[in-house]
Amino acid sequence: MNEIQFTKYKTRSSDYHYKQINKFNLRKLNAFVLARYLKQIQLIEEYISKLGFSSETSLNILDVGCGDGVLLYLLKKQIKNINFNMFGIDLSEEAIKTAKLKIPEAQFSVSEVYHINFQENTFDLIISSDVIEHVQYPEKMTAEIKRISKKDALIIIGTPVRISEKPFDTMHVKEFFQHEFIELFSTYFRFIELRESHKMFSYLKYKKQIKYPAVNLNRYLFNVLTILNLNPFMKFVSSKDLPVYMFAVGQA
Repeated sequence: MNEIQFTKYKTRSSDYHYKQINKFNLRKLNAFVLARYLKQIQLIEEYISKLGFSSETSLNILDVGCGDGVLLYLLKKQIKNINFNMFGIDLSEEAIKTAKLKIPEAQFSVSEVYHINFQENTFDLIISSDVIEHVQYPEKMTAEIKRISKKDALIIIGTPVRISEKPFDTMHVKEFFQHEFIELFSTYFRFIELRESHKMFSYLKYKKQIKYPAVNLNRYLFNVLTILNLNPFMKFVSSKDLPVYMFAVGQA
């Protein structure tokens, strides 16, 4: 079975995620995506502290499916008291070229998620955002992350919550209900918690097309709130709020 080919870096642009996080461009800004990245960074900062990672040493961090490197770019800006040796892998050559330009001090390479070109016990921290739902064999991806993780490494993987029988996004191979994601994650890592995010109500409101005359008013409002640091997607939620995104946190 062939993988679904991710084409957005070709059809949109190789740096389109940077446009989505740009608060100076109301039309391109994506409050949903920006909150997703910032929340993962919050979890990184929170658990580095909780798990006792030393700020006096450099931490090797790998972003699996890093795309244009935007998550590591934001991490560098948000967490300045820890020295990260940054690495990223992705299948898209276009995206990797952009990542190298945006973060020249990091090391990026073109690689698939099933055979990552690093030795065992290399990384203190491995992150992945919006990747596992795109692959045919999520178990193989997760096992490979386990292989290159140091003992007690922090692992944080984000993915959309499954909300329908078939994948909600046609580019997704498999989406997970919360219990399915916990089961997969727990097979390879010591599960710590599942943190749920992005209320369904807010998501649907953000997506609803109310235009006047050529502006999506709901999206415009959310983006204005985001510029004012009031992004409606920035709160973690519970299952009763019908979340549409989730992060699994654990240790190798």
